[in-house]
Order: sequence, then structure tokens, then C-alpha cells
Amino acid sequence: MKTLKVLTLALIIAASFSSMAEDKLAWRFFPTKAPAQKELLKLIKDGNYRQALLFWNTSLSGESFVETANAKALFDFLLWKAGAPVLASERLFSLRSPKYIHPTVVSLWKVELSTGAEAVHKAKVNISSRWKKVLGTQLSRKLQRPPVYALSGAKTLKVLQKELKKKSLTADERNWLTFQLGLAASIQNKHQLAYNQFVRLLESEQATVDKADLYMALARLAYQQGEYDAAIDWYKQVPKKSPLWLESKEERAWAHVRLDEPNKAVAQLETATSPVFTPLSGPESDFLDSFVSLMICDYSKIFKITGKFKAKHAVRIKGLETLAKTRNSALHNQFVATVDSKPIRLSSFSKLVRSLPRDFILDEFLHRHMEHRRAMAVEGKRIARLNKGAVSLASYTADAPEDSLEAIYGQSQVRAQASGKEAFDRLEALAKSELEEFRLMIRKLHIVEAEVIQRLHLDENLKGKRAKRENPVPRSSDILTFPVTKEVWLDELDSYHAEVKDCPKIERASL
Repeated sequence: MKTLKVLTLALIIAASFSSMAEDKLAWRFFPTKAPAQKELLKLIKDGNYRQALLFWNTSLSGESFVETANAKALFDFLLWKAGAPVLASERLFSLRSPKYIHPTVVSLWKVELSTGAEAVHKAKVNISSRWKKVLGTQLSRKLQRPPVYALSGAKTLKVLQKELKKKSLTADERNWLTFQLGLAASIQNKHQLAYNQFVRLLESEQATVDKADLYMALARLAYQQGEYDAAIDWYKQVPKKSPLWLESKEERAWAHVRLDEPNKAVAQLETATSPVFTPLSGPESDFLDSFVSLMICDYSKIFKITGKFKAKHAVRIKGLETLAKTRNSALHNQFVATVDSKPIRLSSFSKLVRSLPRDFILDEFLHRHMEHRRAMAVEGKRIARLNKGAVSLASYTADAPEDSLEAIYGQSQVRAQASGKEAFDRLEALAKSELEEFRLMIRKLHIVEAEVIQRLHLDENLKGKRAKRENPVPRSSDILTFPVTKEVWLDELDSYHAEVKDCPKIERASL
């Protein structure tokens, strides 16, 4: 029994020494000459990353180690763990010689990156081939955010088809590329190719591409081919919770116009032009409403639409003109303040939405700039709070080391400003595009109005009778019907039906 106990104790001691030797070998790149350096290494090993970050510069002052790839990668790891992952990943992937980073540091990063891809997606980084060799293909692909393609480009279809042939694609990558291929094909009139991509995604159980996006894409593809009944069926599938729902109502009304169903178009436009949606509606819905009214000779409504148009869209037009002409306005300041302090979603911009481009929240380029700006603002505040809590940093000056918290905070602010500028550039482009749309729709409204004036003066048929069109409002003992009034109830939206009459016509006897 004694022999067994002695042997067990010996094994434990041997294992302990072996573990200590392995640990020492794993961190042999880290300087431990001074007591402060030993204490810093202990903080890192024990997981006290914030404390280690605070004492990094004081512990390693004067050491050539701080200029090495190991030191920079390890410092960025501490920065990540201290609550600044986006900034840390940008700093990390800017290192040009990752092959010199010690496996111990690489392993620390791999653990974080495998579960923190979302933070890297918000960063403005490019995973270089050198980094792919260090991290491995699978993790590198996971960290790379899906690119946005120029869908109308002549070479885009070939590029996307070539990418989709790669066997190493993840499911999300393949789904995203398939959707991009479908969009590019539809824009370039490759209808069958586009249809196949959209249906393939819709029939799979993927969650990469929202179903509402697929319904809308299929509806537009059918409309593009003149298959208006099929388009209407797809438009009906777009759920109310989707940001595309209101646009689907307008486009569905156009499909009914093409089918010579003005009564159904009127019903859809009653929703699309409701005062409830004024902050989200554009000028085309008003033009379409005016055009349908011309189809059924509802001339008084046409004059009401043009009369209210300016007041209805005055706030948005003023906001668009501001975004298109200047860079330093109250609207710009409010936009930046919202991005910095609130999540990037439509409800966060409720006070500004009437002054901004209509589909700004759906624009992928703008969304990425806003995400990055917000990340830099949030992480900058965390660094500032951490800095104030560090007594040992009180003596830092403007000449502080590159990896001081003051310098890191300064980097976050510079990057936030750069993303803010890129966001303003994109807002300006969207504003100019929408202003041009307003000019076009106003010209079309004037044409409709001129047509009405001409008819009122020259068309003798206006003295005739108006016949009811087919497709009356469905009525039964199971259906409650209410007249439409100025007061809008939320549960009546998307439940409108309309009965319209044909234009007046004089019935003449024929021989």
C-alpha cells in the first residue's frame, strides 16, 4: 500500500512539473524579467483581461517586445475582451505578418473569433490570404462578411456562378450568393435563371434570406414578364411585418392597372396612400392614385391629390434637399446622434423618418456604415470609462504610447468620423435619387391634370351616363362592411374593397 501511495504522489508531482514546463513553454515569448511583467502575465492567465489592459504599458515600458506581432495581437485580444471587439478586430487584421504570432496567442484568438463573427462583420476588415493560412479556411470564411455585388454588371452573372461552384462554401454563403445571382439575373432579363434561384431558396429551409425578400423578388420577376396574376399572388405573400409590405401594396396596384382592374387598384391604393403611412410613402403612390382616377374619370379626386401633394411631402422634400446640398445641418446632427445612441432599426429613427430617404434603412451600404459608426461610438465610450478607472493612467499625456487607452480612444473617434462621412455620402446619393423621382412624378401628375382639363373642355361624353364595372364588393351575412371615412382604423388597413364606375358615355342610337 505504501509503495502505491508513493508511486501516486510521484506521478502527481511529475504531472505538475510537466504542466508547469508546458505552460512556461507556451508563454516563453512573453518577457518576465521584471516583477511587473510577471504580474501582468499572471493577470492574463487568470483571465483578468481588463486589469491586464490597464497595466500593459506601465509593465512593458521600454521593452522591444511591444513592437512585435505577438505583443500587438495579444494587446488587441485584451482590447476585445475589454468590450471593444470591432476596433480590436480591425487592429488585429491590419497586422501584415500574422505568421509570426505565437500559437498560444493564435489559439486565444481562435476561441473568440469562432463565436464572435458578428463583431468582425461590423468591422471594416479584409481577411488576407496570410491570415487565412493562420486561422484556417473555415474560420476565415466565417469571419468574412458576404460582399455586395454590382447586380447590373455584365460580368456579375459569371462571377456569381463561378463562386457557387466552390465546394468549400458554407450554407449561408451559398444561400446569399444564390439570392444575389437571382437578383442579377432578373435585372439582366435572365428570367428562368432568376426564377430557379428564388424558388430553390424558398423551397429550402434556409434562414439566410428573408422570405419576404423572396416573395417580393418573385412578384417583380412575374410582373417583369407580364404575368400580372402570378405577380399579384406573390405580392399577397409579403407579410405586414416586413418593411417591404407597403411597397408591395403599391406594386400590386400597378399589376391590377395592367389587368384593367381599377376597382382593385383603388382598394390597394386606399392602404398605400393612407395618412397612417405618410412618413413612409413616396410620390409614385400619389401619381398612381391620380392615374387610376383618370381611368375611371374621377376628376375631382385628381385635383385633390395634386392639391395636397406639396403639403403631404413638404417635410421629406425639405429634408432631401438638405441632405443633397449640405453636410452640417441639424438633420445631420440628429441622424448621427441617433446612430450613436440607438440600435440600427427603423423605429429608432421615428422622429427623423419623414426627412430621410424613404428606403434608407434597407440600403445595405448605408446600413454597414451606420453599424460601424455605432460600434466605434459605443466602444469609444467603454474605453473612456475604463480609462477613467485607471489610477496608473492619470499621468498619461498627448505623447502616450500607441497602445495607451487615450490613443485607442482617439482611434475609435477617427474611425467613427470616417464612417459618418461615408454614411453622409450614401445619404446624399439616396437623397439626390429620390429628389429626381419627385421631379419625375410631379411632371407626370401635371400631365394627368392637363389631360383632365382638356377632357373637361372638349369631351362631350362627360354629359353621358356612367356604368358600374364588374367585380362588386363581396357582401354576405358573414361579412361586415363599413364606409370609408377620414378616420383610419388600423385593423381596416389592407381590408379595403372598391366599387367604381366607368367613364361617362353618351349612348347613341345606331341604324
